[in-house]
Amino acid sequence: MLRALVRRPGPEIHAGLSRTPQPDVDPGVACAQHEAYCRALQEAGLELQVLAALPGHPDACFVEDCAVILAPHVLLTRPGAPSRRGEVASIAAALPDSLERQTMSAPASLDGGDVMRLGRRLFVGRSARSNEAGIACLRGFAARAGLTVDALPVPAALHLKSLATPVTDSSLLLLEDSLDPALFAPFEVISVPGCEALAANVLALGRTLLMPDRCPQTREKLEARGLRVLTVDTSELAKLDGALTCLSLLW
Repeated sequence: MLRALVRRPGPEIHAGLSRTPQPDVDPGVACAQHEAYCRALQEAGLELQVLAALPGHPDACFVEDCAVILAPHVLLTRPGAPSRRGEVASIAAALPDSLERQTMSAPASLDGGDVMRLGRRLFVGRSARSNEAGIACLRGFAARAGLTVDALPVPAALHLKSLATPVTDSSLLLLEDSLDPALFAPFEVISVPGCEALAANVLALGRTLLMPDRCPQTREKLEARGLRVLTVDTSELAKLDGALTCLSLLW
C-alpha cells in the first residue's frame, strides 16, 4: 500500500517563508485545508502517518523538501533555507527503519520540491534552494537505484515542481511559457494555462490525481485521459508558496 507522511501546520505558520512580502496567512484556515488534503489522500487509498506540528519551524508542514525517497533508500536533504534545516532530523526519525538513509552535508543544499521523477529519470531544478553540490549528491543517490538525473534551470520560481509535475510515468504538466517543453523529451508535455498556474503542481497517485480546485481547463485535460481527479483547496498554504506535492512524502 502507498503510504504518505504528513505534518500538521502549527500556529506559527503565518511566520513561514514566502516570496510574497508579508502574506496574510490564517493558521486556522491553513489547518482546515490541510485536514481536507489528508482526507483526499485517504480517499485515494493511501495510508497516512500524521506528525504533530513542529514548534519553532513554521514551514515544517511542507515535508517534501526534507527528503527524496527512492524506496528502499531515502536521501535526507539539506534544505536551501537555513531556517528549515532543523526539520530534517524529525522527518528522519519518523520514516520507517526499512528505508536506508543517506545524508547530505555542507556545502550541498537541495529541496525535495526541486526533484521530479518520470520513469527512470529524475529531473532536478537548479533553483535558489538547490545548488550544484546538492545536485551532485542527488546524482550519486539516484545512481544506486539505476536512475539518471537531468538538471534544469529554475530562474523564476521557488522549485521545479512549482512549474511542472508528473501525471504518469510518461507525461507531465508544465506551466506555459515557463520552461522549454523540449527539455522533457521524449515525455508528453501537457500545457497548463497561465491563468491556472497552481494546476502545474498535482500529486499523482497511480490513476488518481490530486489537484487544486478552480482549475477547470487543466482538470478537463486530465479527465480526458481517463484519470480520476480529486480537487482540494490549499489557497491559504499557497500564500507560503506551498503546493500539493510539498505537503507529503510518499513511499
